[in-house]
Amino acid sequence: MSLLGLANELLVAIAERLDSAKDINALASTNRRLYHLLVALLYRHNAQWCDSSALFWAARNGRPETIRRAITTGARVHDHPLLPLAAENGRDAVVRLLLDTDGVDLAAVDESEWTALPAAARQGHVGVVVMLVEAGADLRTGYTGWTPLNVAANSGHLDVVRFLLDNGADVGAPSDNGWTPLKSAACNGHCAVVKLLLEKGADVEAAADRGWTPLHSAANSGHGDIVGLLVDYGADTSSATVDGWTPLTLAADKGMIDAVRMLLLKGADIALACGNGWTPLTLASDSGHVEIVELLLQSGADVTSTCNHGWTSLSLAAGAAHAALVKLLLDRGADIRATNDAGWSALLTASDRGHREVVQVLLDNGADVRAANRSGWTALHAAAENGYLEIAKLLVARGAESMAGNRSGWSPFHVAAHNNRADVVGFMLSVPGMDIDHKDNNGRTASFHAAMRGHSDVVDLLLCAKAVADVEDSYGSTALLAAARNGHEDVIIRLLDAGARCSDSVGGFGRSILWWAYRSGEIRVFRLVERNAPPDGLDYTEVDATIVRFVEDSCWCEICTRCTVLGTTSYECPTCDGGCFLVCAECYESGMRCRDRDHELVPHQCNRME
Repeated sequence: MSLLGLANELLVAIAERLDSAKDINALASTNRRLYHLLVALLYRHNAQWCDSSALFWAARNGRPETIRRAITTGARVHDHPLLPLAAENGRDAVVRLLLDTDGVDLAAVDESEWTALPAAARQGHVGVVVMLVEAGADLRTGYTGWTPLNVAANSGHLDVVRFLLDNGADVGAPSDNGWTPLKSAACNGHCAVVKLLLEKGADVEAAADRGWTPLHSAANSGHGDIVGLLVDYGADTSSATVDGWTPLTLAADKGMIDAVRMLLLKGADIALACGNGWTPLTLASDSGHVEIVELLLQSGADVTSTCNHGWTSLSLAAGAAHAALVKLLLDRGADIRATNDAGWSALLTASDRGHREVVQVLLDNGADVRAANRSGWTALHAAAENGYLEIAKLLVARGAESMAGNRSGWSPFHVAAHNNRADVVGFMLSVPGMDIDHKDNNGRTASFHAAMRGHSDVVDLLLCAKAVADVEDSYGSTALLAAARNGHEDVIIRLLDAGARCSDSVGGFGRSILWWAYRSGEIRVFRLVERNAPPDGLDYTEVDATIVRFVEDSCWCEICTRCTVLGTTSYECPTCDGGCFLVCAECYESGMRCRDRDHELVPHQCNRME
């Protein structure tokens, strides 16, 4: 007997013994009789073992006949979020079928917590929206407080917005974070939606989190047409967010020229600064928006205006490498000599940040190459500190002094050596008038600075150029002693090869170089010094002394040159070297002070890298 000669009950029993839907489907597909006989089994199997994936497929792809067939086989379609899925995908026929099925839940949510109405509204499926609203879907609830109207406005679906408003949606209902439909539409550039909402009475000044109004959002996003529309409906161009941002400062900062132009046309205050003192002009200058800067200047912006701490538009543009903008500002009367509160000029700022083209422009326009800030720092100091060789060459060619001292007496030459800028040191050695053994306020030479910081290549360079190896500083320390204190083995080797003597390295502390080498915590350094220094009478197997290791990025003591111990209290003189004179706890407790004993030192907590 053939398979088809069996009774229906036996055929179903056989199919039920099959393990996979694929096998059942293959059997059902052999002829019409088996298909109609086994279709219910297929849906039951899919529900039991595949979590009703067929229903989800049908809802997503608009196959109402599949869902209808599943219903006839007893499928519980409302146990699954089919309605939000069909609504999101604009499947009108499936939505209608589900709405006509007993037990439909209009508030059912999908895995992302979206209900059907906001899901359809977000995608602009107006036909589905109409069906859902007519079926009684709630116009007030949605995803995280976003109503159907809000999501439709956010996506710019004008027909959906109009239908929802005509059917009672609240034009001003905010989301959980305060976004109204008007703000959503304004932020995303949906001008027609904005106009409709305004005509329906939306509050033009309704603010969301941090005080952002629709006008702030439109300006920040650069939608000039919407900016104009909002202002025409009464939006305040001077309103500020909680953080002090006005619409004009936002647009200027982001480079939104259409919004800037419209705000100026509508009377926005061109000089009104945001909360931190930044004006539209300083913001646009810092961000490099040449067209906006030109527009602001044409509209009357003060080219000399400053933001907090006295930064001018010129200095901001110079510091951000906007050479074309620097030229524009100079052409429009910017003061090339102006400085911020700390005395930083545009030239110093550009040099500090390595912007050679800007430095060239400023020098060509008369910038004072020798001007210093309140700490005595010149443009050449800044270039030397950061290793900007080409800028250093340019500055020296224009008259910068490589031996000019800052408030600590550090010349650019000292600075380059201290910061391991060998290329700059090498260049400066070729500058006429260079004094290789020039001393700072502590009596330290460039070779001393390089030695104390462990820069062996710079030490080599200076020794080859005949730097004196054993010059004492104001505290009786030599470069060799400073290198031993900080555990710099390579530097010690070079200094010894150059003739420095351990026997001469005692310093003003009354301790031998062996003592300091031991306390560096570097056993190789101690052994090296031990081989070259006379005995000091101490048994270092029994010495109990605090180890202070060199940490390149930590604070360091101006007296002993060692790194301060992180987490301990040091002492700082607010006067000497402009407040940069630091004394470690050990030196302080031994009676050491700054250059003037009448100065009062204040505690300094060394708890971070500086």
